[in-house]
Amino acid sequence: MGIMKRKFQEGVVILYVADGANLMDIDVADDIKEVEIWRDFTMPDTNKSFPNVETLTIKPGVSDIRIPNSLFPNVRYVNSESTAFLSGKYLVETSCEVNTLLNAFCQESGETIDLTGINRIADFAFSGCKAEEMEVCDAITSFHQVHADAFTDSAFSAKPFVNGLKLAGNLVLEIDKTTEDIELPDTPYNFVFLETADISHIKSLTVHHPDALHFMNDAPETIVLKTDKRLAFSDITTLAHHSTSKGYVQNFSIIHPGFKEIDGVVYTKSKKTLVACSISKKYVEVLDGTEEISASAFARCNIEEVVLPDSLKTIGKVAFTDCERLKIVKFGNGLKGIDMFAFFRCRNLKHIDFPSSLKHIHNSAFAASGFKEVDLNEDLESIKSEAFDDLLSSFPIPPFGYDTLEEASAVVRCGEKYLYIPRNISRKAFLYDKIKETIIHYFLDTDAPDYISMLEYSTGDTCRDAVAVAEFCDFGNENAKSHIKQRIRRILPKLLNEKNEKCITKLIMADIIPDDVLEWLWKTANRENMSVVQAYLLEYMKKIQKKNYKNFSCKVVRINPLKAAGAKASAAFCGLTDTGNFASCFLFYKNPAY
Repeated sequence: MGIMKRKFQEGVVILYVADGANLMDIDVADDIKEVEIWRDFTMPDTNKSFPNVETLTIKPGVSDIRIPNSLFPNVRYVNSESTAFLSGKYLVETSCEVNTLLNAFCQESGETIDLTGINRIADFAFSGCKAEEMEVCDAITSFHQVHADAFTDSAFSAKPFVNGLKLAGNLVLEIDKTTEDIELPDTPYNFVFLETADISHIKSLTVHHPDALHFMNDAPETIVLKTDKRLAFSDITTLAHHSTSKGYVQNFSIIHPGFKEIDGVVYTKSKKTLVACSISKKYVEVLDGTEEISASAFARCNIEEVVLPDSLKTIGKVAFTDCERLKIVKFGNGLKGIDMFAFFRCRNLKHIDFPSSLKHIHNSAFAASGFKEVDLNEDLESIKSEAFDDLLSSFPIPPFGYDTLEEASAVVRCGEKYLYIPRNISRKAFLYDKIKETIIHYFLDTDAPDYISMLEYSTGDTCRDAVAVAEFCDFGNENAKSHIKQRIRRILPKLLNEKNEKCITKLIMADIIPDDVLEWLWKTANRENMSVVQAYLLEYMKKIQKKNYKNFSCKVVRINPLKAAGAKASAAFCGLTDTGNFASCFLFYKNPAY
């Protein structure tokens, strides 16, 4: 391959490889003010510069141009006849509505960079640029849109830090590594933190507008909102619970004449409304005198326990949504209403005692929470649909997602009647109505049978096993007994792992367990010191007068009477319809004694 020399216009000569693949060099006469680009033009930095060129004209068909700013430092206009580039002040490549700034050229110090319509910036786009001012880049919303070396060797990168920041318009280029506290300028636009702006060492970031961090790629440890402008509650909660791909802001503080922050919790100035809580708080005792918890105040927080005062009257929408660590809620005696989704997906909230003052529980207030026990007051006036889950369709754990028999079913009680409801109910839509009718008929009709089986509606091995064990032990259901017999080698290890001696003894005395499994059960119970199981095994061997029962003997059998006294509580509550009538509400209370 030879080197070819070609003159595209008077005063402009280029050298390129014969096959046309690579440009080697270019020469431009001193009197040339406009250079025409007729073909793809990739020119490495050869330290050549043609400062007299003011205009680039890009001819049709050109699709690729890669040049350093220093080659034509004083170009101030690009005239594009190609669909791959835009005409304008800078060299801008366009494709599929993406406008990429390739070259800003070497703007002078007094000029202001205007990137209107630009949504990507290429490496070294500002290299050699002396301009120090830039308009807001509205089309750039993420650090992914700006290459890491876009501002290398520019006046922007050489600017001093101000309040710990180095800025180009609303683009945060760099953060002072020697400071732990930074403050954004008091401007109304969003800031974009570039890849080069490392905030890992930052302890506190002060902003003056609630949406200033909308495009931030990381979260500082603490955010302080300092402003005297009018704020909505949602402005505060959004910033207090600001999240990025790398996590949440842990601590939030506010400096504002209308609000007061106390130990990571924000109240209105009157302290009558709790507005927001810092993500990191694990325990909160709400101030006495607070009358309302506003919407989203604790949403996604790490809160584990909250104590509410007698002055509190209402808990707002999604106030505690996704507080997955929340275990304890202590209500005051003045609470009147709990709004929709207030405790949605609080999966560790197993038990709650409602005050006698409570009148209204709204839609899905406790949906997808982890209730095993609920105590309601008799003065409730309304419980909206799905307040504690739609029993038939809204259990949060998907099919086949249970590891233990204890978790795989819930006991539903109304008066003296109760049913074991599988957590995994067949997802066939036509069955929902059938199941609902069955449940309503059982609980409300005085002529209904004393017991109905829900085994046929169970889906998944663990769920069916759990319902079968519960129904057989409580009601002696023959279908459940048959199911257990067929799957005893799968069910028994689960019961042993859960140390459910009460169920195991029921299976022993019902003659469900085969002889070879009995011997294995004896050895396991002896090893695990399950005294109740050992005692029942010995009693069972005597009862059937099995000659080789000596194989099951032991030196000492210690029976703990308290251990055999009854199963631990398993409870929840479910409303099927909008009603204040408890006749159509189902309470999950304690498992009956076997």
